[in-house]
Amino acid sequence: MKEQLPLARLASFLHAQMQKNDVIVTGWRCRFTLAQFFEHSEDRIMLPDSYLSKVATQLDAPGAGRVFYVTGLGLLHGRTVPIQRFGQLDVATYSGDTARALLQEWREDLVRRTSDRIFAPFQGDYRLLALIEEQLPSGQSADHWRSLAERCRALSERSIPPHLLKTTRTVMFP
Repeated sequence: MKEQLPLARLASFLHAQMQKNDVIVTGWRCRFTLAQFFEHSEDRIMLPDSYLSKVATQLDAPGAGRVFYVTGLGLLHGRTVPIQRFGQLDVATYSGDTARALLQEWREDLVRRTSDRIFAPFQGDYRLLALIEEQLPSGQSADHWRSLAERCRALSERSIPPHLLKTTRTVMFP
């Protein structure tokens, strides 16, 4: 029997785990690919800024549902949330009685995941931390997270030949 590809295994895992109010949050490329595995994927798979916009108006409402955050591989040391690995992807599962509690757990895990390290794959994590900071201030500046994201982007662009640089740029969420 042929082994499933990591994205097919990931989709099977998510189908088995997801309940009514749960969502998958991931970047555009992974969202586009995962959408083929889900009916009504526009309701189940969201970009980080779309998810935060959705929950920002109801931070203290009960029953937020879980978030399955799909990202590239990260370090597991010190992280306390459940994490599953599928090839080069990590799926971290966040939950809370309210959206506020879920976002606080998510922020704490992202801070542990990144540890203020400048590593190109953390660019999206830092952008997400800036968005969370805007919705749920913790005392850290959203500009701090944006600055780290920008440094990660600059680092990743240095490794790309100049003639290919334009083709590798993606549309960033705010």
